[in-house]
Amino acid sequence: YTWMQELQTKPVQPELALARARAADETKKMMRRLSKDNTKLYARHLGKISHSNPVVVFEGILSQIQSYDNLIEPVVEMMRCLSPLSFDVLSYCILYQLTQSKSLLKDDGLNVSQWMTSLSSFCGHLYKRWPVMEAGGLLQYVVQTLKQGKTVPLILLRDLVTKMAGIDAIEDLSDHQIAAQSGSATLRACATDVRGIARNTKKSSERLKAALVGHGLVVPLLILIAQRRSSCIFHVESTQLKLIGELFDRTHETLEQFATFVQNNIAPAEYAKIGRP
Repeated sequence: YTWMQELQTKPVQPELALARARAADETKKMMRRLSKDNTKLYARHLGKISHSNPVVVFEGILSQIQSYDNLIEPVVEMMRCLSPLSFDVLSYCILYQLTQSKSLLKDDGLNVSQWMTSLSSFCGHLYKRWPVMEAGGLLQYVVQTLKQGKTVPLILLRDLVTKMAGIDAIEDLSDHQIAAQSGSATLRACATDVRGIARNTKKSSERLKAALVGHGLVVPLLILIAQRRSSCIFHVESTQLKLIGELFDRTHETLEQFATFVQNNIAPAEYAKIGRP
């Protein structure tokens, strides 16, 4: 990504500046007219304008998504005509947005910022919908932020597991749902999948597993999340007691969610080989 960052900082020729301005203007016009009913209409238009100026187009789209989360699903469906190169540039743009020096919390210091929650939800929908998107880079980002002592970016892993594997962390279980946890995997899934998110997740779950195993991130993530759960009450981004308790609960739920994903998708013999040097 270094060469792309250098390209953005170098002086731009007038012709290139004009092309960039036109692409940004076309993106704004498209996003103003986009809805759930006309995603097919704008799919080819997005593929056309993003082919020559993908960074400019995706920066504009991600900026809109961070402010208006109702655009997430239409934008994801609109990407049916993108090239593999455009999807690669989109991965770079997502990571670039995540690494900007923006506050992860709102001004009240208690809630996660809207830009972070919207971008995380967008990643979950995007990586589930399009197989060409490889989740290794985003998972690497989560690992690095955990090593730096940050807890809020765990929302990315939570949304990926929820959308791609259909495993949701439910806060309040009824008596019937608790009783169903003593049954088979099918019964447990039927009892807890109240929103129907586990439908059509077999292929996306396999892709998430392949990204985790291929980059050797299964065991590191389990260890880092467990360590962060123990240390987040002492080292946290805020001094608000309510937020500290919320972060501890969310970290514990994410650990259980990720452990459930590993248990359901990785056989014990395969897991035993993962931890070996």
